[in-house]
Formats: sequence, structure tokens, C-alpha cells
Amino acid sequence: MFQEFNTQTGIWTPKSNFPQDRIFLFNIGTSAFFMNYYGLGMDTVWEYNSLTDTWSSRNVAPFDFYGTATFSIGNKGYLGTGWDDNISWSTNAFYEYDPVTDIWTPKASVPGQSRENAVGISSLSRGYIGMGDIAVTNVVAALGDFYEYNPLLDQWDTLPELQGRLDGMCFSLRDTIYIGGANIPDGHFPLALSDFYYLDINPVVQSISPLNQASLGFSIFPIPARDKIYISVEHGFDIYPSVEIFDLAGRDIGKFNIQSIQGNMGEIRIGCFSPGIYFLGLMERDKCQVVKFVVNE
Repeated sequence: MFQEFNTQTGIWTPKSNFPQDRIFLFNIGTSAFFMNYYGLGMDTVWEYNSLTDTWSSRNVAPFDFYGTATFSIGNKGYLGTGWDDNISWSTNAFYEYDPVTDIWTPKASVPGQSRENAVGISSLSRGYIGMGDIAVTNVVAALGDFYEYNPLLDQWDTLPELQGRLDGMCFSLRDTIYIGGANIPDGHFPLALSDFYYLDINPVVQSISPLNQASLGFSIFPIPARDKIYISVEHGFDIYPSVEIFDLAGRDIGKFNIQSIQGNMGEIRIGCFSPGIYFLGLMERDKCQVVKFVVNE
């Protein structure tokens, strides 16, 4: 099943289904690119055109990876690291995809140890890959190193290191990247992490710092809610035009635009939300404020 979510109306709309099971790579312009899920031939690439609601197959990729890190910069897509089925081991290989020529081009390999399940993200004109895991003598070791990619120079720079982790969460807002969550190996059961960090990338990366909980002057009501929640923002919506909402399991539900009603009061439609507990967050560089709210039936 494949659906489109409208953040303005809070409505999910069914779209053309996947031709096969597949995983997301990156979006470029009005198109999103996918690969077949593991076991179906990972090198098969598909493009979804959001304007025509159609799927089309692209050239077969010159690799067979899964557990990769991906991002896009401008009109190019990038994919690197992961498990390479051709050598039955993890890889540091890195590729650039041009949707116009439909060609994958090898680029400078990701530094550090080969890995899978790393995170990938882009912001401004740079890409970032880091963390993940590697199997060492049948034991999974979590990695914490992080790297910045410059596509103009085809060059990687080393960033400050985090505590090793895998299956991390990473997203960008404006000129800041946020990294957190994830797991670290702990016997047969992974140990969940709740720490959170921000990476200031404008103009030059200086450090990766803990994200501080602070009041940014907003409140929400009513609690519990049903169809809408109302937001009061001390400094208006020019600074905070949207918010991030997560469910109780930490899954990112999405970014939601605040619909201004009057003055510093706005609303977000939540009629499509299932009953349960959610968290709404505003972020500003090294500060964040997170508020819990409940959706009733």
C-alpha cells in the first residue's frame, strides 16, 4: 500500500501501489527513488513520479547492497555503505546517481570501517554518513564515527565522534542536523538510547553537542484532543512555522505546518491520528521543547 499525506489537511490519500516490495532511497525534485527489498534483487531501481502518480523502472544499479545510507543533494542522489551480497561482507563503497542520464557513478569511498545500517542525511550543499554497525567475530560492534561529504570536491571530512550506535534517527531542520535515539548491542537484547545531539553546519562544523531541553515559549491545548490541537507560540509563527510530531515509540509521524488563527494562536489538524500518546516538538539550534498530548477516539 502506498499513500500520500497532506500536512495541510491531515488527510492520507491512496496512490498507485508499489510494483513490488521496495525500500526508499532518496527524493530528487518531484520524484522519489526506490530499490527492491532484500531478496528481490536489490539492484533494481524504480522511480515514483508524484505529478503523474506513476511508477517506472530505471537502469539496474551496478551493485547489490542493502542496509545502506542515502541522501540527495540538488539534482543528484547518493548511496553508500551497507551489506554487499557480492562479497558477503559490509562495504564502504559510495555512488552518485544522476536521474537525467540514469547512471550510477562511483565516488570516493566513505572513510572508516566498512559498515551497514548507518544513517545518511543532507543539508545545504553537503551530505553526512555515520554510525552503523559491523560484525566482528560474530559480535555486532556499534560505530560512532561521522563524516561530511563535499560533492564538488568528491571529498570526505571527519566530524566529531558520537557514542557507537545503530538504527539511529537523523533529520535536518534549516542549517542544523539532529541525531539521536538508536540502539547499542547488549547481549541478545539491544539497549535503547534516548540521548539527542545537534550538528551545527553553518558555516563550518565545530562540534556535535547535546540538545538541551528548554522552554521556547509555546503551549498546546486541549489535552486530551480529538480533531485539532491549538498552539500558542510566544514569538509568533514566523520563527516556528512547523512542528515535528512523534508517537510513543519514537517514530517520526512527520512535520506539520501550523495554521495561524489569529495573533500567536494556531492549530494543527490531527483527525487522522489513531488514539494514543504523542509528542510535539519545536527545535531551535541547541534548544528544544517537547510537549506530550493525547488523542482520544
